Parts: sequence; C-alpha cells; structure tokens
Amino acid sequence: LRSLIESRRPDVVLVSNSELGYRLLPYLRVRCPEPVYVDYCHMEQEEWKSGGYPRLSLLVRGALDRSGVSSHYLKEWMVARGAEETAIQVVPTSIDVGYWRRDPPLRARVRHGWGVREDEPVIVYAARLCEQKRPLALLHTLLVLARNGVAFRAVVAGEGELRAQLEAFVREHHLGERVLLLGAVAPDAMRDVLAAVALTAILLPAA
Repeated sequence: LRSLIESRRPDVVLVSNSELGYRLLPYLRVRCPEPVYVDYCHMEQEEWKSGGYPRLSLLVRGALDRSGVSSHYLKEWMVARGAEETAIQVVPTSIDVGYWRRDPPLRARVRHGWGVREDEPVIVYAARLCEQKRPLALLHTLLVLARNGVAFRAVVAGEGELRAQLEAFVREHHLGERVLLLGAVAPDAMRDVLAAVALTAILLPAA
C-alpha cells in the first residue's frame, strides 16, 4: 500500500469495510502524509469488535481527515463514543434512478423465465445468507403467508454460510414451488432481478 501511494500519488485514500485498512492507517499516515485519508461506514455491529467498522474508525480517528457515514443515526452513534461531530459527514446511500427505472419488457422476460404469472406478487431478498441479514426469519414469514393462502413467489438472491439451512427449510416445509434460491447474483444482473419484483424484503437485526 505504501508503494502504491508513493508511486500513484493519489489525492485521497478511502478506507471502507477493511479491518486491515484501519489497522494500517496510522502507519500510512506517518509514512505517506500527502493524501487526504477518509473512511466510509454504513452500519455498526455491536456483536463484532464492540461496534464493527465504525468502532475501528473511532480507534484510528487521529489518522483520518474525515469520516463519511450512511445515516444520521450512525453519526450520533459515533459521536456518543468519542468522535468529533464536525469530522463526520452524513453521505446517504443513493442510486442511479435512470438505471434502476421500471422496464416492463425486462420484467415480463424475467418473470417468464421464473415461471411466474403476471399477476403473481414477487418478493425478493437480496443479501448475504448470514445471521446478520436474518434470511431464516424471512422464510418463517413466507411460511406463515403460504399457510394462510396468500399468493406469492419469493426470490432469494445471495450466498453465504446459511445456504444449507435455507435449502433444508424449503424442503421440509414444501416451499419449493414458492421460493427460488438463486445463489450469488452478479451486480450487473441485479437489475434484471429487481425488475421482476413487487416487494423487497429487508430484515433488520433483532434488538
């Protein structure tokens, strides 16, 4: 990293979601003082290192010129733990609304490929299959819907350590005709997936 900075001479070095990056920041700041050093955090994780990447950001805040966070909540979380309020900028996650616009022909093609009727609601879950994202809570919810006669199809786009448990749940509760496990989906293919859905499922960590 030092060699890259010295040879490429960037104006800004950005750290995001990298434990190693945070641990190397004090060294890089001393050895390569010319760039501006910033980081970006989107959520805290109390169960990992007492706060996750925002906690690591706090530990090396003397080596950072500015921090960006995805929400006012996260900024307040960091300020309450010692960060300078003026050193943190809220930078909300945003999207290109032109790229993600509704595309009826694409929607029809994708739904046809999944064997979904035009009038059938499609729910999508797009995330890592890990405890933090609570995919099993989603399947329990879908099971309740199915048992109550609600018409739907669900698409799970993601991969992770809970994949085997999800597959077992779908088999055990005979949800195979309602739940499609796509596995990992490339970023440039997610537009196709989202074009076909009616509802996006986001499950927050349990309190």
